[in-house]
Amino acid sequence: VQVARRGLGGAPVKAGKLAHSGLILKTAGGEHYLLEYGIGDKHETVLKKLPDSPNLGEVAEVVVDGTTWSKQVIGQDIQGDYKPETLKKMMETITAARGQYNIRTNNCHMAQEDLRKAIGLEVRDEYKP
Repeated sequence: VQVARRGLGGAPVKAGKLAHSGLILKTAGGEHYLLEYGIGDKHETVLKKLPDSPNLGEVAEVVVDGTTWSKQVIGQDIQGDYKPETLKKMMETITAARGQYNIRTNNCHMAQEDLRKAIGLEVRDEYKP
């Protein structure tokens, strides 16, 4: 699991807290997915399969649907057999428990951090609105 960030909305760059974050997931079979929360008017949780790239896990940036995301070069391994769809459902459950999307109390940063905690991963420098 690697944390990824991009500019917020139409912003071409990310600046401090003015960024959107998600997670890059890698399956045991080597496939990569982007999991993010807060997308569109309904603030949906979205899981996208990324194009095959042998070194995707090792690069600092990845382009998804024309948008450049910066990401951790070294992520954390998940202990257990979580499928991307299972992680998406877990994120949906976590965000639903927080209530409606809210930039201060239920946002993309909180969603990906809470999911990482739920699957036993360390979260350093937690988001604070």
